Amino acid sequence: MIKNFSTKFVSSIELLNNFMSLHCYFSESWKHALVIPVPNLGQCHSNPQNYRPISLSSSLPKIYEFI
Repeated sequence: MIKNFSTKFVSSIELLNNFMSLHCYFSESWKHALVIPVPNLGQCHSNPQNYRPISLSSSLPKIYEFI
């Protein structure tokens, strides 16, 4: 995925990554995710035990973790 980005964008992400690492900083808003319950296939949807969580978070923290 990252190899498809432009060189300018990758350079910006690299600068951000270096700054955050140098200052031991990780944005508080990046630590939050939206959790969506998704029903398991072939299970009764009325039982809460038959759901699995899917976490939706921002793309930038995912890129930061990947680097």
